[in-house]
Amino acid sequence: MKLSRLLLLASLIVVGCKPLVKITDGRPEEQLAFIKKFHVADSLYSQEENEIKKKEILDEQRAQLSKFITDTLHANVNKWQAIVSKIEVHNAPVDHIEITLLLTKDGDLDPGQKYPYLSNIVLFAQIKLEDPLKNKLKELLKDDKVLITGELEKTLTGDVEIQNNEHHDEATFSNPQFELKIESISKIDPKDYYKKKP
Repeated sequence: MKLSRLLLLASLIVVGCKPLVKITDGRPEEQLAFIKKFHVADSLYSQEENEIKKKEILDEQRAQLSKFITDTLHANVNKWQAIVSKIEVHNAPVDHIEITLLLTKDGDLDPGQKYPYLSNIVLFAQIKLEDPLKNKLKELLKDDKVLITGELEKTLTGDVEIQNNEHHDEATFSNPQFELKIESISKIDPKDYYKKKP
């Protein structure tokens, strides 16, 4: 009698178990590597307490990131998934549209972040009003999820400059900012954004 109960219990456990499904992030591998490298650099930098070592880490990580962006990515952004932070029309020096996009670590904005543009990777782009991209931008609102393709702006020496909003070293890796020349941008359905691949 006890054996039959044990067998029944064992069969219920086996039937009730489902195989584990591995879920991976659906963003492009290059985008994930880009984001991860900044988070690793930020972790190394922020955990160091000695100012001399901190400066060495800053210089070392900045050089490694710059090399990765120019040599591995070739400064290209190809179908990266981003979140619209802001779209504005400006008239100085000429009429143009400015769009600010965020690349987040986990793919979504943290609802607890009061100022998400101060704690994520930021991409800025300026588009002339006569550019055909204007029609795509007219469809977008703050917090929309988009696919972007373009190129990170290079300096005269061919490097991509890592800027930050706060203009001090502490934000170099936690809030890097880049100028982006957008070639294409399209809104994506929220249910498809960062779609997980089983």
